[in-house]
Amino acid sequence: MLSHLVLGLLRDGTARHGYGLILDLKSRSGRPLASGNLYRELARLVAQGLVSGCENVASADPRRVPYRITDAGRAAFDRWLTSPNTVEGELEEWLTFVDRVPPDALGRLLDRQLERLWACGRQLAEKREEAAGQSPHQALSAWLSLRTRRTAADLEFVQELHDRLRSREHVCPYRQGADSSGGVAEWSEGRTQAVAGFRSVLRLARGRAPASR
Repeated sequence: MLSHLVLGLLRDGTARHGYGLILDLKSRSGRPLASGNLYRELARLVAQGLVSGCENVASADPRRVPYRITDAGRAAFDRWLTSPNTVEGELEEWLTFVDRVPPDALGRLLDRQLERLWACGRQLAEKREEAAGQSPHQALSAWLSLRTRRTAADLEFVQELHDRLRSREHVCPYRQGADSSGGVAEWSEGRTQAVAGFRSVLRLARGRAPASR
């Protein structure tokens, strides 16, 4: 949602005007943002008490009103950033601020997303196989195939994100505490299951049978 993008851009407490927010979003995500949509969203956030307008300095352009996030806005953004529902439904928006996710929450959120994508991919692949043998409508099979491939691509991306973050040691999101030797314990059971099913989902998405165990 646009509201969370705006709150995230203001989360550091620095006051910014609309054009500055547009530039910040482009530098973070590469995505363009229409100024009309942004100012309508800012007005809505101000009405909700999540953002407030600030007084401009005397030498500034009076048309460029700076905005600052409120305490309520910070709390709303932080809840959104660490919610599993956000990663599931707003992955692109969430990734814009993935560097701000607390390390202890990041591993939990990515683990849960891997499990969800794996389960979703399996269900879609099975429905696709059923439709291929029973449904007279080729459109259904094609639609299920498209959904399965997209889910498999998302799964592959999240898996790569896990591995990249772990290899760079920004966080250790897949582990569950340290052992007595100063190392870390085994990977979570959920992630182990997700990784085990990863290649199987990709094979099903590409129309191949899963490998025998």
